[in-house]
Amino acid sequence: METERLVRELTEARGPSGYEAEIREVIRRLLAPHVHDLRHSFAVGRLLRWYRDGGKPADKLLKLSTFMGHVDPASTAVYLTITAELMDVAADRFQTFAAPISIGARP
Repeated sequence: METERLVRELTEARGPSGYEAEIREVIRRLLAPHVHDLRHSFAVGRLLRWYRDGGKPADKLLKLSTFMGHVDPASTAVYLTITAELMDVAADRFQTFAAPISIGARP
């Protein structure tokens, strides 16, 4: 949930008293789960699984895009939210790649 968006919409909602129902509706609408939230979770979960399985996620993005009904991976990128868990597995993958370079060897 975008806190800034919630605050902005609440501050733009009508007057101080007598409009509490409108305020509650804004909160309910912005905080409610949406179908697209599942798409984000699915896309990130699939990417995490590919990292953990030792695969190359970049090589599989076209398959993920097709599965999600997109024409190209650029449309799917919108759903690939960066999470702490995703950053951790990507960092681990990079460390494995970069370790030989840090001691002067070639990858």
